[in-house]
Amino acid sequence: MAFSLVELMIVVAVIGIVAAMVIPKVTNYSQEAKEAAAKENLHTLRAAIELYASKHDGIPPGYINNDPIAYSVPLGTYARDQLLNEHCLRQIPRNPFNDKATILCIRTNFEFPITGNYGYVYKPSTKTIKLDTPGTDSKGVLYSEY
Repeated sequence: MAFSLVELMIVVAVIGIVAAMVIPKVTNYSQEAKEAAAKENLHTLRAAIELYASKHDGIPPGYINNDPIAYSVPLGTYARDQLLNEHCLRQIPRNPFNDKATILCIRTNFEFPITGNYGYVYKPSTKTIKLDTPGTDSKGVLYSEY
């Protein structure tokens, strides 16, 4: 038995319709998974920052020699190294939206620049760390406000 051209076209059309219904659902689940991973990564980083500060008389990571007065310009590489060397983290988690694990440190009087060039933006003076991801999530919340 052979299939006629009409029967094959009907099968292809049905497969196309099913694919058109399934692909948006899968894409939405992927987006939601990234959002959940981003929130968990921020939770982990915030806990590590608090752990580091508790080990150093309240001084958060990011300052050379843990001296925010003498070295008022915090550095992301210092924050990363301090968190890793003090065993607060085994590794810096990657931002699931841009796959970067870098940290940009900013001064007290600076606003958070959200450019997507780094994994995270961190203000040691307030122990605030945010995703460096422009845009909003599936519920309309800014990624930088997680």
